[in-house]
Amino acid sequence: MESSISVYGYRHNVNKTANISQAIRRIRILGCISLELCYVACGKLDAYIDVRGSLRLTDVAAGKLIIEEAGGMVTDEKGCKLLLNDNFINQVYMVATNGIFHQSILEIAGR
Repeated sequence: MESSISVYGYRHNVNKTANISQAIRRIRILGCISLELCYVACGKLDAYIDVRGSLRLTDVAAGKLIIEEAGGMVTDEKGCKLLLNDNFINQVYMVATNGIFHQSILEIAGR
């Protein structure tokens, strides 16, 4: 896939990150989830994948809204709607895309 994708938490899940990196052209790691989500919304990145499994509401709430308002999608790694509860109690991998490549990115993220 000829995409630029940001993958966060590469140290937390090295095997998953290695599998993702084999399927795409470039991984970028900026270290600021909200900025990376805004880059997805405006088209600078095609997708964002968080493989840590530990999200914080304050890191993703605004970016999720911005992506969705721009026509993108934000789900868990299974394609289920990402619910922003007060806490992310369960381990969740987040996948955010421009909406066009969402299914392809989900397949890559599930490796």
